Amino acid sequence: KFEREGSNLYPEVGVPFSTAVLGGSITINSLWGDEVVKIDKGMQSGHVINVRGKGLPDMHRNTGDLYIRTYIKVPTNIDDAGKETVKDLKKYGS
Repeated sequence: KFEREGSNLYPEVGVPFSTAVLGGSITINSLWGDEVVKIDKGMQSGHVINVRGKGLPDMHRNTGDLYIRTYIKVPTNIDDAGKETVKDLKKYGS
């Protein structure tokens, strides 16, 4: 799902909690195929990542950008060991 503003596209993409904390990459589907996007460690929900030239073409043969709006996917089903790990994160302000 994309929102459009002119030739720019605005998808909303979930980032796994572990990737937001540790950094890494995610793969998203764009109109031009799969895009691998770098996620910096410590990424916050609501962060916007700009991928130039991956929006829609306009009548002047320019191509808009892809502005990826991120949110953090928080796990909902975790076992006891996972709960303990999350509790350990509290000492880091999480």
